[in-house]
Amino acid sequence: MKKFYPSLVITLTLLLIIVTGCKSLPNIDYPSNPNETLQGHLITKERALEIKSQYDSLRLDLFEEKLKDVYNNDFEDTQFVWISLDKMKAYLKYLERIQRKNRDKNVSGIRIYFAAYPDRTNEKYPGNQTSFMVPTVKTNFNDPDFNIMNHLPFVIQPYAPNDPIKGNFIPLENLMINYKKEDRMALYNKTIGLQKAAIRSSQAISSSTAAATQKNNETNTILNEFNLAPPPKDDE
Repeated sequence: MKKFYPSLVITLTLLLIIVTGCKSLPNIDYPSNPNETLQGHLITKERALEIKSQYDSLRLDLFEEKLKDVYNNDFEDTQFVWISLDKMKAYLKYLERIQRKNRDKNVSGIRIYFAAYPDRTNEKYPGNQTSFMVPTVKTNFNDPDFNIMNHLPFVIQPYAPNDPIKGNFIPLENLMINYKKEDRMALYNKTIGLQKAAIRSSQAISSSTAAATQKNNETNTILNEFNLAPPPKDDE
């Protein structure tokens, strides 16, 4: 009579579950060779200095006197922003978590916007230029002439309060340029409508889910508050 080893069966079952679960997760490892992903996007120092010089001559020099008139004669605008590697990694991991929670959507990239802080006393850098990052969701618009427009900036409207990163991706229309904007939004809204219908047919939406949707709660996805240089001058 063959012996039965329950502990061995349990161990093998757990290993099978772990292996199966790992296979179901998306591969989020970074490539060992950066050129696999960054081919054609890493530039030489000469190219960097060339386009920085062009920016200085056509932007900084052009607006310097105007900015001093608007703010004060000592005003010096931002020349670069800095973000720590740890914070950048944390942001990318945050977006990867959002993707894993929303497998029916495609977190496709990041938009970087130019901005300026309001000129008021409670601001740390009043009037200074800054930037912020917004993740994008891939749409089915598929414009062959301007592919970048196939990706819309978004925040999240959660399905339930206890799971803030799982929900509807709400496009930030005020951050979208007018290029075929109505067509892009109409197609995206149609896609969202089909997704909601699929969710309702596959599972009942709980009362907490419905309440969260009705309240229009939003989960932040936008990254800002970088370090700016040159720093503001101290008051004398």
